[in-house]
Amino acid sequence: MNMKKIAFVFSIAAVICAGCSKVSVSDSSKPGYMSLRMTAGGEYVVVKSTPSDIGEYKVTISKKDGKYENSWKYSEFPETVSLAPGQYTVTASSPAPEFPVGWDQPTYGGSREFTIVAGAASPIDLVCGLSNVKVSIILSERFLSEVSDYEVVVRSDAGYLTWHAAEIEAGKSGYFPVSPLTVVVKGSRKVDGSETNLKYSPDKVSAADHHIIKIDADVTGKAGLSLSVSDETNDKESDIKVPGLVEIPVEGGDTPDTPEQPDEPEKSTAPVMEWPANPNFTTTELKSEGMDVNLVIKAPEKIKTFLVTVGSEILAPVISQLTADKTPTMDLINDTNLTNGLADIAESLPTGDKLYGQTEVNFPLSDLLPLILMYNPEKGSEHSFTLTVTDFKDQKLEKKLVFRYEGN
Repeated sequence: MNMKKIAFVFSIAAVICAGCSKVSVSDSSKPGYMSLRMTAGGEYVVVKSTPSDIGEYKVTISKKDGKYENSWKYSEFPETVSLAPGQYTVTASSPAPEFPVGWDQPTYGGSREFTIVAGAASPIDLVCGLSNVKVSIILSERFLSEVSDYEVVVRSDAGYLTWHAAEIEAGKSGYFPVSPLTVVVKGSRKVDGSETNLKYSPDKVSAADHHIIKIDADVTGKAGLSLSVSDETNDKESDIKVPGLVEIPVEGGDTPDTPEQPDEPEKSTAPVMEWPANPNFTTTELKSEGMDVNLVIKAPEKIKTFLVTVGSEILAPVISQLTADKTPTMDLINDTNLTNGLADIAESLPTGDKLYGQTEVNFPLSDLLPLILMYNPEKGSEHSFTLTVTDFKDQKLEKKLVFRYEGN
């Protein structure tokens, strides 16, 4: 179920401080400078509640090698932060609530890796989305006409909340840390006063989920009753049939068996890669012309990182001269030193914002392959490209493409 939500965007830029002398990009002894600006916008996570004061958010910058870490309130974040060249992670989170489980208390958070290169600007966007789980309860008219003295209890590892009539009528929503949830429905049947009891657990619970638990009742006989539950989240729609409450046999006949409803397979949202010209990704002959290595990457949850690791004795040293960390792994989103260099040799290859946040991209790897032939590869040599794509739910796709040079 797609709904517009409120998200926070942190705009981060590694810039050269005004008044500083120019430094060479290759001079790793000189720092870069980082500035942080936060604005609201985007269609990311759906939450009805108004986010807390962004000035109170905690912002942390840490270096991958562990040699730097610092934190600020966003309201106290300096205009510029001097950072040594290297790979960093920026995280932001809203203040933690007094209790981890409660009514109408969404929490927000987000993180993103970025690279500081001496003398180069690195604009970064960080999206903060809902970091806990929202649960709403809806009772059908039929349920209310069949069941009295009801309560709905939702439990997690951190605690529980109970919906009575007052909470249902007020439209209260509960918020829970990410952990398995159990829903228990209790009540009395109006027809005979017998107790009803239903226990249900959603299959999957993730940050930013909004579980809408719809509870219905079907009369199965003179004194029989069954319940059904529909559980909808912000990233999928599914109708889940839950076995009925304990049924009482109808006088004068056997209770008819209720056929079990087969579970519908959950639709995967993980990234996928297609190679129309080579659907099975078999080893391909490396040729000077006529090669079709036009890939299609689909990521329903939006691309967060996009890495390409070059496995070639010829090409790897060339790529290592372009990357910020001097390795043959290309960070096509965050490494501006690399993307600037690629613009001269493979200009049609998407980088930066043409990858980040996208749900589908065309990736013409064909543009990189001629570089191998320029360096006279040995006959029978193999050259590989491993593509690793991660989305905003940290679902990962990794595909290795292998090319073999057979000579002219």
